[in-house]
Formats: sequence, C-alpha cells, structure tokens
Amino acid sequence: MKDYRESIGGFRGIRVIFPGLLMLLGASLVLVRPDIAVAQNTPRVASHVDSSQAWTATSPIPVPVGNEADLNSISCVSSTFCMAVGNADSNIWYPQSFNLADISEIWNGQSWSEQPMADIGPTDARTMESVSCVSSSFCMAVGTYSSPSSVMYNESQMWNGQVWKLLQSPPITLTTGSEAWENPIGAFGSVYCETVTFCVADEGTTSLINVLNAPFANVWDGSSWQMPPGNVSGTPSAITSIGCTSDALCIGSTVSGFVLWNGATWTFTTLSQQNGILEIANCSSAQQCLIFDLGPVPLSLPFSEIYNGSALTGPATIEHIGPGNNIPIPSSLSCISLTSCILAGSYYNLISFQTVIEDFDGTRWHVISSANPNEGPGSFDMLNSVSCVTSGFCMAVGYGTPANSPFPLPFALSGYAPNSTSNAQGYVMADASGGTYAYGAAGFHGSASGTAVSGSIVGIASPPVGGGYWLVSSDGSVYAYNEPFFGSLPSIGVSANNIVGMASSIDGKGYWLVSASGSIYSFGDAQFYGSLGANPPSTPIVGMATSDGANGYWLVSSNGEVFGFGNAESFGGPPQNVFPSPIVAIVATPGGGGYWLLSSGGGVYAFGDASFWGSTGAIVLHAPIVSMIPTPDGAGYWLIGSDGGVFAFGDAQYYGSLVQKQLNAPVVGASSG
Repeated sequence: MKDYRESIGGFRGIRVIFPGLLMLLGASLVLVRPDIAVAQNTPRVASHVDSSQAWTATSPIPVPVGNEADLNSISCVSSTFCMAVGNADSNIWYPQSFNLADISEIWNGQSWSEQPMADIGPTDARTMESVSCVSSSFCMAVGTYSSPSSVMYNESQMWNGQVWKLLQSPPITLTTGSEAWENPIGAFGSVYCETVTFCVADEGTTSLINVLNAPFANVWDGSSWQMPPGNVSGTPSAITSIGCTSDALCIGSTVSGFVLWNGATWTFTTLSQQNGILEIANCSSAQQCLIFDLGPVPLSLPFSEIYNGSALTGPATIEHIGPGNNIPIPSSLSCISLTSCILAGSYYNLISFQTVIEDFDGTRWHVISSANPNEGPGSFDMLNSVSCVTSGFCMAVGYGTPANSPFPLPFALSGYAPNSTSNAQGYVMADASGGTYAYGAAGFHGSASGTAVSGSIVGIASPPVGGGYWLVSSDGSVYAYNEPFFGSLPSIGVSANNIVGMASSIDGKGYWLVSASGSIYSFGDAQFYGSLGANPPSTPIVGMATSDGANGYWLVSSNGEVFGFGNAESFGGPPQNVFPSPIVAIVATPGGGGYWLLSSGGGVYAFGDASFWGSTGAIVLHAPIVSMIPTPDGAGYWLIGSDGGVFAFGDAQYYGSLVQKQLNAPVVGASSG
C-alpha cells in the first residue's frame, strides 16, 4: 500500500454559497492499517478544547494577483512536500461571470509556492477537485471544466516533479432537466494513487440531488485512463469516495454501502444497519473500515463506526464545538491507523463558519484548538482537506474570507494528533545474540535469544505502523516478531556475511537489507531503487534509512558520506575529518524529509527537516553509541549505547535502560517497536 496516511482527494462540497446556506456534495476516503477495533462511545460534548496542541496557520499561500481562490484537496508525502489543488476565480460566487482557473500550491517545509498547471485553452469554469501523490515526483490531480459553449469535461493532470502534464480524460454525461448542470454523471470527484501505474478516480454524481445515479470508477494504468470490465452499474447510490490498499483491492463508499474492486471486477455490498448518509470511509480491507455517518436527519451529530464486512458497529460520536454545542461538519479524514486519525472541517457558530480539528485515539474523538486566520465581522474560515504523513505532522487546507471582504482566499493549518496512541513513546533494544528488551509503550513480541541464530544479529527494524519488529543477522537471515516474514538472503540462496542493517517499507509489507559494500536486497513490497554494489564506497556502509513515502532510501558510510537513491535527496554529511568518531547510523525523520547522522561518540548531525535536540558529545560515555530512535513527532530522540544505556533528548521520555543488566552480547540496534 503506497500511502495509508493520506487524505484521498478533497471535499467537494461544504462551500458557502451565501451565509447560512450549505451544499453538501461529497467527501474523501483514506486508507489505514488498523490493528485495534474502535470501541463504543456515547455522544459527548467537548468539556474543553486542547489549546496546548493548537493547529496554527502556515505562511500565506500565494494566488494569482487580484483573484479569489479556494484549495479543495491536499496530499503530503513528507513534512517537506505537500501538493494542494483548487481553483482561482475573479468572481467565484456569481455564475454569470464564471472565470475559474486551476491552481496548485507546493509546500516545501517552510513556505508555499504557486505551481502553474497545464493550459487547456479557453474555458468558462475550471476547478481541480482532488490530488493524490505517491512521491514528490508523482501526483495525479482530477477535476472538471466547461468549454465556452458550456459543455462539461473531465480534467486530469500528472505532476512529474517539475511540471504538470495534461492527460486525456474520460467523458461526462449530463442528466436532463433544469438541474442538469448540477448533476453530471461521470464527473471526476476524487482520486487515489497506489503507485505511478495504478490510480483510481471516482466518477460518482456530484450532487445529493442526483444520488441515485450509478457510480463509475476509472483506473489509470500508467499511460491512460481505462474503464475496467465489471464496472459498477445499477447500484442504488453513487460513490462519494474511493481508495485502494493494492491494485487488487479498492473500496468506494456510497450512501448505502461499499463497492469493492478485486483487481478485475466491482461488487456492491449493502449494509445491515445504517443510521444516515455515509460520507467518509477509512478502510484497510473489506472487513476493516472506519466510516463517518452524517446521521439520520439534517444537522444531527456525525459519528464514526466500524464496518466489519457486513454490518456497522461501535459508534463513536465526534464532539460538539464551543459553548453553543455547535455541530461539526466533517469534510476530510486522514489516518495513520485506526488509533491515529485527524478529522478536518468546520462549524457554524451563528455568526460565521470556523475551522474544526478533532483527533481520534481509537476510542474517542477530541477537539483540538485550530486557528481561524480570518477574524472579524463578516469573516469565515472552512477546512476542505487534510493529509497526515505521521501522527506528528499533518497539513489541512481550506479557504476563508477576511473581515468586511466578499473575496475568499486559501489558507493552510499545520499540526499533529496529540491524543493518538501512535504518539505513545517507547523503544526496543536488540543485542547481538538476538535478545530484545522493550520499554515504555513498545511491546515485547519475542526474541532470538537462546535460539540458533545464523551469524550475529546486526540490526532491528519496525514498520511505521504496526506492533512488532524484525531482527536481521550478518548473513541476511531475518527473524520476524508480530510482523510478517517476507524473505531473507538464505531463503533466496544468496550467501553473504556483511549485512549491516535493514529498513521497513512504509506500510510494513516489505523491507530492505543493506550490506557493508552498499548492496541492497528488497523483499515484499519494498522496491529496489539502486545500490552501490558496482561502486563500493571508500569506507563501509553502516546503515540505511527511507525517504518520504519510502520511495527511496539513503545509505551512509562510516566517514559520513551519504548516498541517495529513488526520491531520497542527499542533504550532505558532516565536513570530512571534523567529527571525532565514526558515523554508525543514519535515521530518517518521521516524515522522511530529512535525516540525522549519529556517531559512535554520540555526536548528532541534522539535515533536511531534522532538528538538533542534543547529543552526548560532552558526556563521558562508558560504551559507544550504536543507535538512535526518533519520537513519533520528530521533536526528540533517544541515543542508545552498546551497553544498553539510554539518553533522551527533546520530547523523548526516559523509560529505563540496560546498564544494570548483565547482557549476553552488546546492544547493536534499537527501534520504536
């Protein structure tokens, strides 16, 4: 699965036509890898808003001079790359003077920059509804436009890391009658990309008025959009959002159920119980979904439920907002797991629309304080879309109107999920004999101690989301604990004795092994992006780390030289001959937009979006430092010594060490467990 963290597409529909009137059109689907079921919860009112974890406005978003603008969708692959799309308009709210134009904006970790989209010639109305990025060098955006003669068309564009390229898109069918324009069938609504050669775009109706039209979905195969055989038809409702866990499993949410793609055909599954309109779905498989139900009547309180393949169970109601118990209007959902979700939207406080951010910890929803960039009489702020890279980094986009101004402008908020159990801290250490030692929230799932380990253990790795770890030995043997086994060097007949480490793919469905000479071995869904096998480094490779979206990796040698492959940009290393001890590890930031280099003396060198939180450089050590583990939000880390000593920096909490324990072998690595 490419990116289970993203908000898939934008919310096509909570838009202020004029104060007091809403049109609710659709939402988005996001994929997760859930390991814990959602428990029941009763409707609840926010007793307080957690202002200590406030979501704050980013730097201003540039738009074409003199234009109003709106951002509909955002997709982030790291804390240093987000793509947002929407539209700019000289007069958005007056149909008689439509002059919509597509816009895209790129976040580089510090600021936004406008990126022109491909020109499609004269149009009356043009807007991008949704974007999904696999990496910083591949995004797919979809939307619609109309010709000067008022004929409506789909639009799709592909980002290659430098420019947008216009693609040929499937046609749209308009219904008959006075509301035909508002009720096109086959209009692109949202898109999800699993890889550069597999994207799915829903073509459900764009209006609840026309909700009984049959849904459609197109598949991008790397070169063109295709209508797959067995496409859904004759179902009782249209797709409101869609996403995939692989090219053989896609799930679309509809008003009355789910449509499932098995790689060849679509099937429709009805629900055994339902209390309202399904708008936002969050699925990792056909049996594990978190969905949002908008309630049985208008303005009833939305709630989330679990879909287990046949029924909806376990309601967990999102919180009212403010002293007036205002009802939140969800627009977008992004999850790292079913215990780490962010909901973005808005609410109406009888004066204006305000932003809403809530996070989910697996049991209940919590209101998080969120900024409203536009304050004062006549102003409003609404969030359309959110995308989380980790529980420690999320970005939401929307639009608002400044005080006493009729012209809306886009804005973005950044923050994280403070109540997520994915933010729970802990670490697991591994020694050379295969012994493992868990502290804090990290779980102990077994060890190789006392067993016949082939070679010596040289490293440990955990997936970004999951509950286990792998150990790797010097000959490339892999030992899996509460995680799947995807292969090893002995299992494929490769003989080696110089493996020095491993790294997990982003979804935990694969891993890489790296040797001291820079050879890379890929297993499961981990992709091969290159190696140093034919050009060995001047000093041995000592570790590897994955870049944003795990669509690349870095290797580091003992003299601090960094080698990047795939989308991994080398930010350099410490100046040669200035660090007093050899480099022993490279560790990626949680968002994959930077890395730390670690020396055996405890020196820490930060690059990209990595921050320096301290080191043991001034501490007299009893044993060399061998490993580093970042905290979930990247605002701290632990340094681990070969004697099991633990040094906590930034927001990392100390949970214990092995310094008083008699070890069978030195500690060689550590992970978050």
